[in-house]
Amino acid sequence: MNAEHGDRKWAVLSCLAAGLTVFLACGYLYVHASRAASGVAWTDNFDSLRDVGMAHAILNGRYPEDPAYAGETLWYNPLIAACVAFGSWATGADPVDADIRLGPLLNLLVPAAFFVLSAYWFGPWVALAGTAYLLFGRPATKPVWMAATYSPTLLAGNFTLSLFFLTLLAYTRFLRVGGMRWRMITGVLWGTTFIGHTAPAVVLGFVLTLSEAVRWHGLSRQGALWRGIREYAGMILVAFTASLPYTYSIIWNYRFHILNSWPTRYTDPYIELKRLPAFLRECMTPSTFFAAIGLLLLLRGLRRRAENRMAVLWWAGGIGFLAYSYMVQIVNENWQVYIGQIVPGHHAMLFISAAKALLLGCGIVAGTSGILSAAYDALSMENSMRSRRGLLHFGGGVAAFAAFAVLAAGYREGSEYGVMKYSESFRAAHGDTRAVYDWITTNTKPDDAFLCEWDVAARLINATGRKLVANMIWYSNLYVDFQQRIEEKNAMFDALKNRDEKTFRQLAGKRNVRFVLLQKRECLSDPNGHEIASEACDALGLPFIERVFVAGRYSVYRVRDG
Repeated sequence: MNAEHGDRKWAVLSCLAAGLTVFLACGYLYVHASRAASGVAWTDNFDSLRDVGMAHAILNGRYPEDPAYAGETLWYNPLIAACVAFGSWATGADPVDADIRLGPLLNLLVPAAFFVLSAYWFGPWVALAGTAYLLFGRPATKPVWMAATYSPTLLAGNFTLSLFFLTLLAYTRFLRVGGMRWRMITGVLWGTTFIGHTAPAVVLGFVLTLSEAVRWHGLSRQGALWRGIREYAGMILVAFTASLPYTYSIIWNYRFHILNSWPTRYTDPYIELKRLPAFLRECMTPSTFFAAIGLLLLLRGLRRRAENRMAVLWWAGGIGFLAYSYMVQIVNENWQVYIGQIVPGHHAMLFISAAKALLLGCGIVAGTSGILSAAYDALSMENSMRSRRGLLHFGGGVAAFAAFAVLAAGYREGSEYGVMKYSESFRAAHGDTRAVYDWITTNTKPDDAFLCEWDVAARLINATGRKLVANMIWYSNLYVDFQQRIEEKNAMFDALKNRDEKTFRQLAGKRNVRFVLLQKRECLSDPNGHEIASEACDALGLPFIERVFVAGRYSVYRVRDG
């Protein structure tokens, strides 16, 4: 009884010490991130601007419309947009400002959920060492969307990792205590994860399905087997029902019929095939060595513990996603045959880096405990289980705190902190963009469509929730014919250059184009493209459009009533 009491005391003290350390570290990073974002009035992350545009649609009571294309419905996961819309509604802040301010706060859920899951699986010291790597282990050269970490930038893929961790936590709770309640909670969290982002929902499907298959294999009676299968099918149904705020649009309206495959073809430069040797060299670090030890330790207990299996499956799911991305690149480059991707391959890095953090914690703490246990057996004259457990607790804590101290001391700020710190230079670079955004959201209607080049669409118009003739290729609705849209955009620009009012009005009427947004010549992304520079447009003196607003590089023209 005294031994059990001592063990509980050690466990409570360990959890308190590790939890308090993580809490203080997250608090420090939150203060740092909030200060970095406090003077910023715009974001240059295109994903965030897309989410802000969806938030405008929600605030305007137009959910689930596609904010960029009239007559279409949403095609991208809307959870972040819903969070931004709620933050804007609750505080009265503009959606852009709400997105920037919410990032440092909401992203705290990622390390918090990771720590709780890791502690529940493998104890507080593994959780502490793993969370240290999650918070401080990302190299400054690696983009934040490539690593499971804390960041002031609110990105769907990164934030939804928190729901991924919480879903695994709920499922583990079901495995330990049973009951339909935890199955249903797991299903709800799984479906909500899909609303946040597709990649973690798919990896969860891989982990949960194989974990269930192992459980079914261990059921001796056939009746119990079929009951387990029916219960899992019920959990999938709950997950599907929970995901309907997003999935009913792409199922009911589009039937998954993809007309624009370009967003699924995107490959981040960091994981391009030509960079694979450099990528592999970058992986050869001490942290990878400790993570490999952790993986070997988990593989040893793969049959005995469901937590080991889920951790290994989580890591394998990320590796599989990344390997598939490289395979797609090989096929596309060598045989010119397009193979679709469920999501772009760089999302795999989020799961690999999160799994690496967990495995590193296991490698450092369990490895240290193993060494101490062997030394105890070799040197101790007294075979006391109580003293052995105390030694292992102490050794695990020392190893975890040592890892935390080393990683925190070597932490270097990522690029997103650096950009947001220098608010004056950032404002100089994006002040005109924010000015045009403010004018558009104040002086135009949600149904008004803009003619602009696609880079301007991604870095400005997408955030306004106003309509477009053609969006940027990577951000254009999967289920809308992009080629038709781009041809119409080019034809309208050509009509402006040729003073062809009839053609322009015919195409503008089809898409309800009320405004044209042009840039100065030196700012054009393609001077030889179809877009006309604002100086050239002014020189033409077109009678059917009038300039109504100018800010820096941008000029806004209103289409006169015909």
